[in-house]
Amino acid sequence: MQGLWEGVMHSQKPSNSPQSTAIENDGITKSRFAQDCRLHEAKAMLSPEPPTITLDGLDSRWVAVGLIGKKVTNAHFPATSEDFREDKQQEHLELLATRMFALSLGRAILTFGTGIPVPTEFFPLPSTEVCAKFTPGNTNVSLDVTRFPRFDQEAPEWADFHDGVAAGLRVPVDCADVDKTWIVFQRERADTNEDDSDDRYAGFLLGVGLTKHLSKLGRKEHLEYLREEHPFTSIGYLLGLGAAWVGSQDLRLSRVINLHLRSLSETNSEPSHVRSAAIVSLGLVYQGTVSRYNAERILSELGSLKLSDIESINWLRGSYATACGFALGFLILGKIKTPQAAGLAHMKIADVLLKHTAGVHAEITAPGATIALGLVYMKTNDQALADKLQLPTSSYVLERVRQDILLLRVLARNLIMWDQISPSKQWVVSQIPSYLKESAKKVDSLETAPGPESDIREAVWNIVAGSCFSIGLKFAGSMNLEARDVLLGYLDFFMRVAGTASGTLRGKGTRASARSCIDVIAVALGTVMAGTGDILAMRRLRKLHGRRLGRDLTYGSHMATHMALGFLFLGGGTCTLGTSNEAVAALVCSLCPRFPSHISDNRSHLQAFRHLWALAVERRCLVTRDVQTGEACCVPVEITLRAGARGKNMRRLNVTTPFLMPALETIKSIKIASPEYWPIEIDLADTQQRSHCLGNPWSVQRKAGFPGHSEEAAAVAPASLFHELLANDIRASDDLQEALSMHPQPRSFVECLDINVGSDHLPSGDDSPATICANILHECIAQDRVDMLSTYLWVYRIKQKLKRDPQVQDAWDLKLLLAFTKANAKEQEHLANPEALLSANLVRHLRKHVESVFASMERTPLSSGGPTLNDVLRHYLKHGDYTQILPPGPVRHLVATYLVYFGWPGPKDLQRTGISGSDAGRAGAVILGRLLRELKGVPATTISKIFAILREE
Repeated sequence: MQGLWEGVMHSQKPSNSPQSTAIENDGITKSRFAQDCRLHEAKAMLSPEPPTITLDGLDSRWVAVGLIGKKVTNAHFPATSEDFREDKQQEHLELLATRMFALSLGRAILTFGTGIPVPTEFFPLPSTEVCAKFTPGNTNVSLDVTRFPRFDQEAPEWADFHDGVAAGLRVPVDCADVDKTWIVFQRERADTNEDDSDDRYAGFLLGVGLTKHLSKLGRKEHLEYLREEHPFTSIGYLLGLGAAWVGSQDLRLSRVINLHLRSLSETNSEPSHVRSAAIVSLGLVYQGTVSRYNAERILSELGSLKLSDIESINWLRGSYATACGFALGFLILGKIKTPQAAGLAHMKIADVLLKHTAGVHAEITAPGATIALGLVYMKTNDQALADKLQLPTSSYVLERVRQDILLLRVLARNLIMWDQISPSKQWVVSQIPSYLKESAKKVDSLETAPGPESDIREAVWNIVAGSCFSIGLKFAGSMNLEARDVLLGYLDFFMRVAGTASGTLRGKGTRASARSCIDVIAVALGTVMAGTGDILAMRRLRKLHGRRLGRDLTYGSHMATHMALGFLFLGGGTCTLGTSNEAVAALVCSLCPRFPSHISDNRSHLQAFRHLWALAVERRCLVTRDVQTGEACCVPVEITLRAGARGKNMRRLNVTTPFLMPALETIKSIKIASPEYWPIEIDLADTQQRSHCLGNPWSVQRKAGFPGHSEEAAAVAPASLFHELLANDIRASDDLQEALSMHPQPRSFVECLDINVGSDHLPSGDDSPATICANILHECIAQDRVDMLSTYLWVYRIKQKLKRDPQVQDAWDLKLLLAFTKANAKEQEHLANPEALLSANLVRHLRKHVESVFASMERTPLSSGGPTLNDVLRHYLKHGDYTQILPPGPVRHLVATYLVYFGWPGPKDLQRTGISGSDAGRAGAVILGRLLRELKGVPATTISKIFAILREE
């Protein structure tokens, strides 16, 4: 597989450059986004390179202006003491850090599978350094995290972890150079280089696990990594193992995971981030297996979580409860109503989870239980269960439900009622309860003033955000324009709300609610248009990326924006997302609409789960390459889509490769729709052909008569040579043959011939050079042998020279050509459709023409008053020489050509036979026997000719 893609993608020389947004396999990427700089802009926005900040000491205010890539921005500081200036610089860097620490999550998506590992070198693990150059003064200032309590010890550790994951995800899934030794080899750098932390390598382990390479490690490595008891290494390694062995039910891994999953009641301990990673890893290893034992275990873990008086403990328990919900969802994955899940019937999973959504400890267990319900019953269309997840039926109850729970309930209901999700504004509005319809009408307005309806309005916003997120999951990777337009409409609305909210306390709350909705809708938009680089979506995301920095703009908002931007260019535009049960579950886990408020915030959702989107990636980029050059080429393709049930109401989509295909289940057939290439059509109803569409470039053959893209730009073969051919006969065309062999241009050839190329055989009745050349061109195009055009002209030239200027070398060439044609025909005689390098008609005609020319000279004088060819041959047999009776010049050349062509024996061979003209009286059988015995290498027809001449004596 890797070899196929290397020939198409024009892979650059492997580079271990620290540029974290570098796309080394960029051949397809450049072809997809060759018309503008959108990819370059996205890479600039996700690059961690430090910006340059200009200080204005004349202003007494300090303003933090948004940064876009390396764009120089202004921060105004008062002209006071140096200490004050330094404090303000650090405050600006603190806000900048909130954005820069979130870049790696989007960068991981953008550069997915685009690196080229070198077996003998360290793979680059770039880090994010929060620093900036302040001017005037050109001073480089780095962030001092000790100044800010919000940057606790885990903040830089999580930043390094995400950087490591981004580096690991650059390793291609099908890279054969990655093995156990190479993965362990990367650890040596972290041990010897102070700049490479263990946290970054821990993230790298998760990255290579998500690309399936961690499955190459053995039991020894499992124990070595986990016995270190380094939290981030344990998190990355456990999740990486689960992703690498997804659905395998491997007992060896189960034992490793179980070491971290001893019951909370047994150990009398609190849950940890490592335990959250372990429970999700267990769900991944048993994904879709509907294991009863593990289902009981996960439900037991969820039910053991209780509210505590200590807030920090509640945070850990809430995060662990959410992880349990994901694990149970992965385990069952919508198979709850299949015969495979018959053993779970007595567990009454739905009732247990519903109890956790509204019980005494619901503040901890409700999010995880709600998500679990959606994933367990995903795509079952169970209306009865969906009704039990209905939203509050009155304003009184609504006020007592958290806003994020409303969003999760909408999401869970739509996961269950999957078939009802529609990419329309009407469907979004239909999700709002009837008693809120009046408030829903104001969603399109910018009314944000405080009042009794403000809480209801924000509840409506969360319902709308949950519905938009459902659309994003249903149409992930579909490039559905209706879904995109709906999401763009709501995204524009919430961006206007966030930009116009007042500066009061209530206005800040409204802005925060609007921004949380923006985050959810932005990632939904990114999933729908994954890999497309859609320009309309990118404009919104660029605006979100460049928002004014401030303390009310959270780390989670930057994370959502950067992930959405990364999805637009997933894998450099070579990949997209799927909508299978496994893919949807991975997207729900990674894009869970509860984004962190700061870099070390894991209260609702473990940040390591944000990278599980890699399990939903599909390589659906159709690439075509020319079989002759091996290079990628742009070819028009026609896709027939299934728009209705059973393939009815089909519609066609005309695109040009390379492009991202829609979901394969929506495609009926794909075919090459270009007159320049031989047609190829693949019916996706055929399982074998369908598998060929995924991950394999199509090899296409250009038809004869159509120049390649490089040839179109090259100089056309000189037309004067063709005119010379017509005016001066074929003898002056040696330069023409050279030009044709270097620059074959059939179109130019036709333009120089004033005759219709339409005969069915070679030659036609007209023996003029123009007609012969036209027939030659017709033969080449009909047989798809345009590269043989020069050879055909060479054959015709020899034929024309045979009478006027025969050469011995031409005779040898003709003999070689005829012998090769005969041997080739014999090799392919058993084939149903034999392929000949030269036309059989041409070969037969050439042989007949040569023999007729020599036959006409046998009884006619070779020159005026001179001997006939038979007289010369008779003299040659008698004396072993013919030059005595022929003058120097073309006649001698003609006889020599005749002797070579028909394979006559030389003078010494004739002497060995002992036969001369004086032996004519002998019995014919004696002479013939001696000729056959002594001249074994001479053709039988030539021996018959010799015998006939001797008998004439």
